[in-house]
Amino acid sequence: MIKGVIFDMDGTLLDSMPFWRDCSSRFVLAHGMEPEEGLDERLATASIDEGGRYLQERYFPHMTPRQVNDAVSDFLIDTYAEVIEAKPGAPEALRGLKAKGIKVALATASERCHSDPAFTRLGVMDCFDGIYTCTQAGRGKRHPDVFLLAARELGLAPAEVAVVEDAPHALETAKAAGFFTVAVPDASMDWAEVCRYADLALDSLEDWEKLLSF
Repeated sequence: MIKGVIFDMDGTLLDSMPFWRDCSSRFVLAHGMEPEEGLDERLATASIDEGGRYLQERYFPHMTPRQVNDAVSDFLIDTYAEVIEAKPGAPEALRGLKAKGIKVALATASERCHSDPAFTRLGVMDCFDGIYTCTQAGRGKRHPDVFLLAARELGLAPAEVAVVEDAPHALETAKAAGFFTVAVPDASMDWAEVCRYADLALDSLEDWEKLLSF
């Protein structure tokens, strides 16, 4: 049986991907303005600095780009703290695994200022033995660093750990690094592509007990 589980956050434990798809429009609306058509698509591939500069020039000429970026950061933190909900079965999975004596970690491309308020509000912060970010690891999930960091801090080898993800590139990375891989669906991802790299595919985290079959 596996001794540890490393969960992704956005799209896996939290139903946050719909927010990320139109967060620029939500931010503009929150400031009492009507966003232009196609704003989110325009900024989808922009860097933080590029996005802040565009929003400043188009909507907030009275602010500096840095002030806009700070305001966006505060908006994201507030959204995680107050709005974003858990995916079906996620709280039960976290609590159930802990009750079974399985070590649980989070490996996320988001920041602690997003994860901690959300999981505290949802009442599951104490389920994690550790929370690790790609920023902390130094690279994103096209590299295994954050998964290896989490496993090392749990005191486990990759072969003793399942990685639960909704993104195909992250599952591919984890699988190549020797982890068991578990796919969960999110509407933002191509399910067939996600399943290509999964040792186990769950219909949702409501089926979390199937993790105990490893």
